[in-house]
Amino acid sequence: MKKIIFTLIVVTFTIQFHAQEQFSSINLFGSNPTPSVNGFLNKLEFTQGNHGALVFHPGQKDELMFGFHKNGSFYWGTGRSATKKDYYSMYLNGSNGDLRVLGTTTIKSTSILGNNPTPSVNGFLNRLEFKGGAHAALVFHPGQKDELMFGLHQNGNFYWGTGRSATKKDYYSMYLNGNNGNLGIRGKLTSSEVEVKVGGWADFVFNDDYQLPSLEEVENHIQKKGHLANIPSEIEVIRNGINLGEMDAKLLRKIEELTLYTIQQNKELKELRSIIKNLQSKVQDLNK
Repeated sequence: MKKIIFTLIVVTFTIQFHAQEQFSSINLFGSNPTPSVNGFLNKLEFTQGNHGALVFHPGQKDELMFGFHKNGSFYWGTGRSATKKDYYSMYLNGSNGDLRVLGTTTIKSTSILGNNPTPSVNGFLNRLEFKGGAHAALVFHPGQKDELMFGLHQNGNFYWGTGRSATKKDYYSMYLNGNNGNLGIRGKLTSSEVEVKVGGWADFVFNDDYQLPSLEEVENHIQKKGHLANIPSEIEVIRNGINLGEMDAKLLRKIEELTLYTIQQNKELKELRSIIKNLQSKVQDLNK
C-alpha cells in the first residue's frame, strides 16, 4: 500500500513539474556534453522542428521572443511568425546579414572601429555603408516637415540639405552632379579663397596685330545695344547667370583695351603739349 501511495505521489509531482516548470532561480554550470550543429558546447539549447526560441509569455496576447529559425533568420520582439519580419521588433536575416529594426532606434553614442570586410562597389573598405533602392542617404529628421539629408542617388548625384527628391536640385542646399561635376549651391556662399580654372586669358589684346576698336565704334555699340561689345546684357545675365572665369577674362579684355586707349591718349596729349609749346614760343617772338 505504501508503494502504491509513493508511486502516485511521484507521478503527480512529475505531471506538475512538466506542466508548470516554475523555478525561483536556475543556475547552469558546465557545458552541454552534446554539441550543437556547428560543434558549440553550449550551456543552454532550445531545439524544435522549424525554430528554437526563448519566450517570455506573461499573458495570452503578447509574448517576448528571442529565436532562431531554420531559414537562418534571428528574431526578437513580439510576434508569431519567424518568416514575416514585420511581426518582430528586430529581425536579422542570416542569408545576407540585413538587420531590420521596426520602430525608432535611439543611440546615445556610437563609435565605429575597423573597416567593413566586404568592400563597396568601387572596392573601398568603408567603415559605414548605407544601401537603398534608387538612393541611399543619412537623414536627420527632427520632425515631419523638414529633414537634413546627405545622400547619393543611383544617377550619380550627391546631395545634401533639406529636400525630398535627388533629381530636383532646387530641393537641396547643395547638389553635386556626378556626370559632369557641376556643383549647385542654393543660397549664399562664403569662402576665404576661391580658385577658378580657365582655358585662356586676355593678353592677346597687347599683340601687335590686335585690332583695337575706335572710341567711335565703342560709342556706336553702346548706343545701339546698351552694353559693351563681348559683354552679356542684363537680360542674358538674369536668364543664364555668368561664368566667373569667362567673365573675368572678358572684363580684363576691356581693362586692357582701356589701358591702350589711355596710352594712346597720353601720346596725343604729349604731342599737343609740344605743339602748344612751339606756338607759345612763336607768339612770344612776334610780340617782341
